[in-house]
Amino acid sequence: MRNSMADQLLKAGLSNKHKAAKARKAVNHQKKLKDRGQISETETEKHARETDEAKQARDKELNATRDAERIAKEKTAQGRNIIAHAQQTLDEGEQSFHYTLGTTVKTLLISAEQHRHLSRGLLAVAALDGKAVLVPAAAAEKVQLRSPDLLLAWHKGEDDSPDENDPYADYQIPDDLMW
Repeated sequence: MRNSMADQLLKAGLSNKHKAAKARKAVNHQKKLKDRGQISETETEKHARETDEAKQARDKELNATRDAERIAKEKTAQGRNIIAHAQQTLDEGEQSFHYTLGTTVKTLLISAEQHRHLSRGLLAVAALDGKAVLVPAAAAEKVQLRSPDLLLAWHKGEDDSPDENDPYADYQIPDDLMW
């Protein structure tokens, strides 16, 4: 049930049907002329249109920012989920493995086998709930694609072939040398 201003004026007795029809016809005529481009917008209509466009642009920017934040949170959650499912138990051992966390150097006590795997890039150190855990290289690759800030230390499989310009190529490093 529509109760326009013209209907309200008719009910109050301040207008008649002829005046209401004439006003409706004038409004429709103005709208048609505006749609055809034969008359220009009034200043208030122009200002209202500009503010609507500005509001829509601001809303799009806010939505893009929110979407980017949501996607970042989702990727971090995916990375944490991968770490939680792929983590390996830390064997309390006699060898220490050092990694940096921000500006501090942290130490993990691990077994000799885990130390060997870490140095070859088969294992990586990742952060999970404020603790360091070991994850396999396959899981570390997935985590690095989603949120690399969760990986604390990972020595990817580096090429062990000697460089042709290396002046120390003739000198072999002993196997038992620990850094």
